[in-house]
Order: sequence, then C-alpha cells, then structure tokens
Amino acid sequence: MLDGQVTESFKPEPIPTVRELPPEEWDRLLVFEPFNSKGLPSPERTRILVVENPAREIVGWWFLFAALHAEPLWLREDYRKAGTTRRMIRGMQKLLVEVGAGSAFALIAENDLGHLPPIAARLGFERLPGALFWLHPTPTAGPKEK
Repeated sequence: MLDGQVTESFKPEPIPTVRELPPEEWDRLLVFEPFNSKGLPSPERTRILVVENPAREIVGWWFLFAALHAEPLWLREDYRKAGTTRRMIRGMQKLLVEVGAGSAFALIAENDLGHLPPIAARLGFERLPGALFWLHPTPTAGPKEK
C-alpha cells in the first residue's frame, strides 16, 4: 500500500489443516526419511499429528509415542570394565526383545559428554542430533468444557 492505495492484490495463504493421521493413512509417510528406510512405528504405542496443505500434501508431522528409556545406568567404579558393560548391554538388548521393543533411549548427562560418547558408540549406541526438551501440557490444552 502506497499513499493509501493498494498496489497489488493481497491473497492470504491458505490455512493448513492440523489433524491426527489415522493408522490406515500412515503409509503416506513412507516417502519421508526416516520412515522410508526405518519403517513406521507401532500404532499400538504411537499417535501422529500431521499438517496438510489444501492439496492434502503432508507438510509437517509430530509423533506422540511411548518411548522406552534404558536408564539410569550405574555400575560401581571398580566394576567398570568393558566385559561387564558389554554383558549389561547384551542383557538390556535381550530385555528389549522380550518386551517387543525395537529400541530405547539412553541419556548421557552433560557432565559425562566429554568421555562417554566414544565409549557408547563402541558399545552400539547411536548418537541422535539435537537436545532433549520436556513438554508439559498447559491447562488450556485439555478438552473444552461445555
């Protein structure tokens, strides 16, 4: 707008749809990484929120899933030898299989980041990108009262 006159027509962007994606539509995610290489999660423990543009293309997603955490891990210092740690890792992998889980998260405290990541990598852990944050639902996030 110049001097009170419209110089070009204004077309607002269409509002995208945010909705829960039902499991029968999850195959639509297989065009995205990591799903095309690692597969889809279990619908018994996962819910997926998607953002779709007016053409129904998925332009965003956010997963809510029950995640297993393999922690805390403690081993008395005089027993911190590679053989003992490896046996603990094998034992935890066996537990994961027994409960039907494909993976679990394990946190390394900030003060241990200097020396533990190389050891964890040698033991088969995969470092994930990013930082861990905690989301709490706000009182306004719940169902609206009628």
